[in-house]
Amino acid sequence: MKWSYRRYAVERSRICPSGIVSRPEAKVLISGRRGEAYLRVLLDTGADHTVLPFSIAADIGAELFEDEPDAAKGVSGHEITIIPGKVELELLGDDESCRWTAVVGFCPICFTRG
Repeated sequence: MKWSYRRYAVERSRICPSGIVSRPEAKVLISGRRGEAYLRVLLDTGADHTVLPFSIAADIGAELFEDEPDAAKGVSGHEITIIPGKVELELLGDDESCRWTAVVGFCPICFTRG
């Protein structure tokens, strides 16, 4: 599958003197027991967890395992609490898609950039 790339402004450095990086993004359909939601997500092939906002879990009726909270850390070492939940994911490309069932982490407090 092919992905689109979005340009992001970052702090200028010797590694990135332009202050601009391109990151791969994809459109994803997330399905639960009561509904589905489309999201544009950042693809990170090195990630150990798929983390989504907790509000999505409520909207789609994800099967949550709230008695089994877990944690995830970013490259900075900052830890967040995640609640595992079972969903169906579908990556949507221009002329193809891929669908599977997965357990993802829902983050009660997720920060987004505006």
